[in-house]
Amino acid sequence: MDKMVWRVGLVVLGATGCAEGVTADPFELASGIYELSTVAFDGDCVLEDAISPGDEYVGKVVRVDATVRDSSVSLEVCDDFFEDECFAAPFISPISMIREEDDLYASEPNWEVPGCLCFDAYRGEREILGAVVEDGRAELVWSFTLPAAPPDCTCTVGACVGTVTQRLLFLSGGS
Repeated sequence: MDKMVWRVGLVVLGATGCAEGVTADPFELASGIYELSTVAFDGDCVLEDAISPGDEYVGKVVRVDATVRDSSVSLEVCDDFFEDECFAAPFISPISMIREEDDLYASEPNWEVPGCLCFDAYRGEREILGAVVEDGRAELVWSFTLPAAPPDCTCTVGACVGTVTQRLLFLSGGS
């Protein structure tokens, strides 16, 4: 019995040692036009004119122009007025994420909240965690925290938090 345990231990150790140095190639995520669809929303923030919309936009799809490099991915929302080409939407800032293999990440502790005009910039926090889950497709989770809008703003947003889950799907080559 001791010989059997010893042999099983060697086989397990050998298999672990062989597999330890093997890593899979990252999935392909090319520069180009992607569809960004909102899958789920959780929280009490409703943001307009943002790349991370509120719950009334679950199921909404926007086109984004992605610039993909080895260590980063940048998304720029396409203006819906232009059906065939992607021109950047004028009031939505691009999003840049760090890419490490198939993992995507961004943190904006001083995020200027879109869609709320204020005398001074209205800022919150936003974090993006994501993963490239197959060639041409990524899953993103956006989490944000907002303080109450200052009194000199055109909007009346109370302090809130939210999480948006979105799917990024490749449509065509870059612009």
